[in-house]
Amino acid sequence: SSASHKIALYACCQYNDKKSSMRDAQMTKTQSVRHTLSPMFRGALFYLFFFGSMAIFGPFINVYYIELGLTGRQVGILIAISPLVTLLFATPLSALADRRRWRGRILQVALAGIALTIFLLRFPRTFLTLVPLCVLMAIFSSPILSIADSLIARMANRRGLNYGSMRLWGSMGFASSALIFGALWQRFGFAPMFVVGSLALVPVIWVAGLQEEGPIAQQRARPPISDLTRDLGLVMILVATFFVGISTSLAISFEGIYMRYLGGGQLLIGAFISASAFSEILTMRYGTRIAERL
Repeated sequence: SSASHKIALYACCQYNDKKSSMRDAQMTKTQSVRHTLSPMFRGALFYLFFFGSMAIFGPFINVYYIELGLTGRQVGILIAISPLVTLLFATPLSALADRRRWRGRILQVALAGIALTIFLLRFPRTFLTLVPLCVLMAIFSSPILSIADSLIARMANRRGLNYGSMRLWGSMGFASSALIFGALWQRFGFAPMFVVGSLALVPVIWVAGLQEEGPIAQQRARPPISDLTRDLGLVMILVATFFVGISTSLAISFEGIYMRYLGGGQLLIGAFISASAFSEILTMRYGTRIAERL
C-alpha cells in the first residue's frame, strides 16, 4: 500500500511538472511573438480582426430575425437585452480584470464565449429560444471593448503611440467585412453566417493574448455622483451623448430591416454600413490633433 501510494504520488508530480513545462513553453512562445510584432501593429491587428469579425454578423442579424418570423417588438426586445446586461456586468468584470491583472485572460474568455454563442444562434427558430442565447452573448460581450480599449490605450500612452492610428483599422476592417459579407450573404443566404462568424473570432482570441497586460490599476476614491451635476459642461456632454446614443442605436438596429422592407438585399445593407464605417477613419486618424488644437 505504501509502495502504490509513492508510485501514485510520483506519477502526480510528473504530470504536474509536465503540465507546468507545457504552460511555460506556451508563455515563452507567446512572449516571443509579442516581441517580434511591434506594439502599434498588435493594437491595430486586434481592432482590424475584431471589428472585421463583428461585421460578418452584426449588421445582418436583425434582418435574420425578421426572416425567422419575429415581430418588430420581439426584435426590439432582443436588441434591448445587450445594453441592459452591459449595465449589470461590464463594470464588475472590467474592475475584476484591472484588479487581478486578468485583462487579457478575461478578454480571451469573453471572445471565445461570443464565438460559441454565434455558432449556437443558428439553431433556435423562435423568440423564446433566442432570448437565453442573446442574454449569454450580451454577458460575454459586455466587458470586451472596455478591456481591449484599456489594454491598448494604456500601452499607447506608455509608449507614446497614436491610439487613433490603431483604432482606425477597426473601422477599416468593419467597413470592408460588411461590404464583402453582405454580398456573400445575398448570394448564399444566412446559413453559413454563424459558422463563418464564430471561426472569424479565433484569430481575434490569439491577438488578444499578444496585448501587454500592464501594471495593476491603482484604486482611487470615487467622488460622489452629486459632483457630476456641478460641472455644467460635463452634464451637457452626458445629455448629448445620451440622445446621440439613442439615435445611433435606433439607426444601427433597424436600418437593415427598413432597407429590406424597401426591397434592398444584404449587399445594400452591407454597403450602407460600410460607408458609415469608412466615414470614421479620418476622425480616428486626426482626432488627437484636432482635440489638441481645440
